[in-house]
Amino acid sequence: MKHTLRQVFRSGKFVVGFSVFSAVLLIVIIYPLIVPYPPLEIISQGTFFPPGIYVNVYDSIGSTTHYTLNLDNAAAKRIASTLGNDDRHAMKDWLVAVGIPEVEIDIADTAKLIEQWESNFDPKVKIAGMTNAQRNYYIRLNASLEGLLSTEGAIIAANNPDAGTLEEKGIIAQSDYVNIREVPNVRVLPLGTDNFGRDVLTELVKATGVSLLIGFVAGIVATAITKEQESAQLVLGLLQFPMMFLSGVFFPVEQMPTFLQTVSKVLPLTYAVEALRKVMILGAGIDAVIGPLAILVALGTVTMILGVPLFDRAVKR
Repeated sequence: MKHTLRQVFRSGKFVVGFSVFSAVLLIVIIYPLIVPYPPLEIISQGTFFPPGIYVNVYDSIGSTTHYTLNLDNAAAKRIASTLGNDDRHAMKDWLVAVGIPEVEIDIADTAKLIEQWESNFDPKVKIAGMTNAQRNYYIRLNASLEGLLSTEGAIIAANNPDAGTLEEKGIIAQSDYVNIREVPNVRVLPLGTDNFGRDVLTELVKATGVSLLIGFVAGIVATAITKEQESAQLVLGLLQFPMMFLSGVFFPVEQMPTFLQTVSKVLPLTYAVEALRKVMILGAGIDAVIGPLAILVALGTVTMILGVPLFDRAVKR
């Protein structure tokens, strides 16, 4: 036994594969203990929340302790997050279209650019060749620029039911910060959410765990009832046919009963169909399909790690 183990662990490929598989297995076991949320729980309104740490705004404002940090690049980052390079070029295109000489427009000078914009932008102006989508984009952009260069704080006001007016309750200065550990409601979404508002990583871990279990059981069944490659391929073919119905190829997964939706989440084809539908039908970009692609890569990695050694051992028999 010791000699066999020594021979096996001399293989670099086996050691790497075994290490990755062990890491995946540990994540599948430990992650639900740390993040004990249901994998199909809908936690967000809207679609495709990007990866990040989400802090409750209400709790942040109501935090009893605000810390003052004087960071040199804070204002620049605040402006850049609202007014990106693409937005600056779009503003320049508008200004040129309404007659402002291009040489007078400097997109690097934020203050001057915004001043020119505020003096000339009119949502009622019709520019040749501009679509409604572009017009709406400019309207949203104009709204986001309001107070962008202001150095004053944000006023917090509450409704006074007796007077029927808003009363000032406090001011949040631009240099005020809160400690994330002191905010009671924080949620980390390493892979964001899917189009139904569910935590992608929690779904991925659960689907990986169920896939490992299904793969283990399917492997035992296949080896128990077949002894030849052709027979194994026939069995797998029989499994692939119902998989197409459960993965959303012919009709949406959301229309299935709840227990069938749970089964569909462990099928790799479900995520491939979801990614293809988003890109080909909805015209989504790569950001919208990161979740399904990550799940496919994880499932593919796990099956390769498990399949290659088993296939190699079967060939050597």
